[in-house]
Amino acid sequence: MPMWFILVAIVVFVLLSVNFFYLNTAVNMLALTILNVANAIRLWKAERSVAIVLLIAGVACGLYLTKYLLN
Repeated sequence: MPMWFILVAIVVFVLLSVNFFYLNTAVNMLALTILNVANAIRLWKAERSVAIVLLIAGVACGLYLTKYLLN
């Protein structure tokens, strides 16, 4: 695993830990979107089709959650 991915995973873990106490859906969405995009970037050379699926799923979930938060 690249060092930048480990650092991103640590940041996401901190965000999710903070979210455990404050229960904010926006923080959870932000953390999981960051992790999803970082994982897609990490997999881009080796497994491009999986990376594309991860990016599409991340965008779809982000749009759905944004719609949910705005209503």
